[in-house]
Amino acid sequence: MSGKLFDIKTKYLNINIFDDEDDFYNENMPYYTISKDKWELQIYYRAIGKKSEGPNGLLFYMNMPVSGLSINDVMDTSIGKIKYYGKYQEGGKYLWEPTGFNYSNSEYVLNSWDIKKMISFTKG
Repeated sequence: MSGKLFDIKTKYLNINIFDDEDDFYNENMPYYTISKDKWELQIYYRAIGKKSEGPNGLLFYMNMPVSGLSINDVMDTSIGKIKYYGKYQEGGKYLWEPTGFNYSNSEYVLNSWDIKKMISFTKG
């Protein structure tokens, strides 16, 4: 398998990023995860690297998937305010719109190319 997991450890969060130097990415594996305490947010991408790329997030608490929320519900977690954006099939969403769980502040809803910039910056 080409690519590797790239870890960024900060005072507040653990961020694990799949560094796809050879452009290998399987949509069935998280592109990056953010975790702290008992919370973990896993972000996957549809159509990665394309104009229609869209993030889909899964949220876990104590290793159990979080469910039962309504669209636009926001939860306060140790990794930040997390919003449920709904499923791709709900509400006529476009491929590039976020689905599942992600940050409620849209500035923190990142595309894969934003993540690649983070990797380049932290590698030096």
